[in-house]
Amino acid sequence: GKPSGWCLGWQISQQERITKYSKDGGISGYRSQIIRQVTDHISFIFLTNTSPVKFGKMAKPLFRLIQNALHMEQK
Repeated sequence: GKPSGWCLGWQISQQERITKYSKDGGISGYRSQIIRQVTDHISFIFLTNTSPVKFGKMAKPLFRLIQNALHMEQK
């Protein structure tokens, strides 16, 4: 078969040499997003007590900012 891209509720994505694991969740009044990029040793945990939250507009750009800063530091 073909890999599903999911494992125990975690989404697994592969892009070039980078493997990223992510999970989100929420209940009334609470939201979370966890992004782990194991290749570069980055873990990002975003928690909020506001619901609904548009994580695409908040968490992912912050993760990219951290990722870019670490790559600049390594150069």
